[in-house]
Amino acid sequence: MTRARRTRTPHRLLAGLTGIALLAAVALAPTAQTTEASWADAEVGAAEFTAATMPAPTVTSCTVQTVLGLQFRSVTITWTSAYGPEHNTLTVRPPGGTPVPVDANNVAVSGPSNGVYSYTSVLTMGILQNLLGNLLGGQSVLSVVERYPDSSWTSPETTRTLSVSALGGLLGNTCTAP
Repeated sequence: MTRARRTRTPHRLLAGLTGIALLAAVALAPTAQTTEASWADAEVGAAEFTAATMPAPTVTSCTVQTVLGLQFRSVTITWTSAYGPEHNTLTVRPPGGTPVPVDANNVAVSGPSNGVYSYTSVLTMGILQNLLGNLLGGQSVLSVVERYPDSSWTSPETTRTLSVSALGGLLGNTCTAP
């Protein structure tokens, strides 16, 4: 007995026609519309930025006081600043050492006069020895720095070098600009 063969032709024909219809739909579909927007712009912007700087305090004098012009007694340093006392720090730095802040009670302030404060600090042998230990026979650096209000910005330091002789502070005591 022979069996009747089914033909697959109608299924193949239907699949082929579906494929052709899809290709025609894609080919006839409208293309994307052009637009004036783009992801790149030929224009270039430029600007310069300058960081704010703080002026260094101005040391107006640094004077050594002696007993009979010979033995070291104290040093007086005076300076001016546009910033109030809470923003000025005087330190003493021993040779090769770490700066030690001078207590604010040892700094007299006047002003402001025309927007400028004046500061004076008299550092006696006793105060300096408490801050530094041995003062004789060496050079210490007196440094004034301003701190900008409500920030960690500081000015460049203004320094003076204090030299006290090794002979009990006898002779050769000076306070000079570096």
